[in-house]
Amino acid sequence: MKLELTISGLGTAYLDHNVLDHIIKGYNKVTVPWLKENNLIPVYSYATLNEIKQSVGYETKFLDLLTDLNALYLDIPLDNQQQPTNKVKIIDDKPHDIYVRHLKALQDVPEEFGASVQTLFEKFSGGHEDLSYEDISNLAGCDFESIGSFIDKELSELDDLPEELEHLKGISFKEHLSGQHGFLPPEAVKALDAMKSSPMNEFNESTGVSPGYLSSGAIKPPNVLLMIIEYFKEKHKEMYEGNPEDYVPFDPSPIFGFDNWQDKTKSQKIDAIYHGLNFIGYFRDQKMKLPTKANAFLNDMTHAGYASHCGVLVTSDTRMAKKAEAAYDFVKCGTAIAFFNPK
Repeated sequence: MKLELTISGLGTAYLDHNVLDHIIKGYNKVTVPWLKENNLIPVYSYATLNEIKQSVGYETKFLDLLTDLNALYLDIPLDNQQQPTNKVKIIDDKPHDIYVRHLKALQDVPEEFGASVQTLFEKFSGGHEDLSYEDISNLAGCDFESIGSFIDKELSELDDLPEELEHLKGISFKEHLSGQHGFLPPEAVKALDAMKSSPMNEFNESTGVSPGYLSSGAIKPPNVLLMIIEYFKEKHKEMYEGNPEDYVPFDPSPIFGFDNWQDKTKSQKIDAIYHGLNFIGYFRDQKMKLPTKANAFLNDMTHAGYASHCGVLVTSDTRMAKKAEAAYDFVKCGTAIAFFNPK
């Protein structure tokens, strides 16, 4: 049975992957009873499926656990322009079946998709010393060309295009996207390649603010972002003008192309703030220059964004919980955080 529902976030609990992992390994014996006692519906997303895929040898155990929990799959629909919406779709289907469809979808997509984005995250953290930012930008250009070829292939195999896609007939997406030079403008590439260390280190050194201070407890919720902005304003008054409420906090435009904060969806705003807080050093993830750590960060950021549509985010990751808490507070999404310490 496959049932799709559109519901409010109240009563839903988004389970971070580390919570599932601790339940399976026997470290966490309280979350499942807690969910039942509070009549919370467990939910998960494609980021969960990505992490299950990476948990070689444990895939079946994770899927069995989601089945036993009667967990529902949370999806964010796209609009006619293939852009994310502020709507959520809850799918009641067998986790094993959803996972099979997920693997099939991944098989249909070229492996290099998104590789340049993760490489950029790793480079930002001091990795890939053998690559310049210009190299990574060129890699992104190759990604765009592959995406164009993939879209052309998919469209060519459709017998009848939906009415809203009729205007795509005759367009060569490979040709259209092959002229793209990546997600970093040339001036940004030049500036980044001129840096002596990683952008994260350069930022902390130039501002005089250490990640240790930001994560020491000196800045406490609520209003973490506004307090950080005020703190930076005091140290660098020339950089900040106007009302802090109107300031788009830590908007990673060079990476995500965010140019209009108000037009972004709730999940996109959470992702931007989460990434920005990590960049400046607020409970920063460690060793992100390693592919496994960078990938874990991207998954956690996605979890936080999806969970913003739920009543509760359930996690055992302190760094994730702190960044998500600050983002939820600023966006006023109303999502609570339940932290379970496995120790």
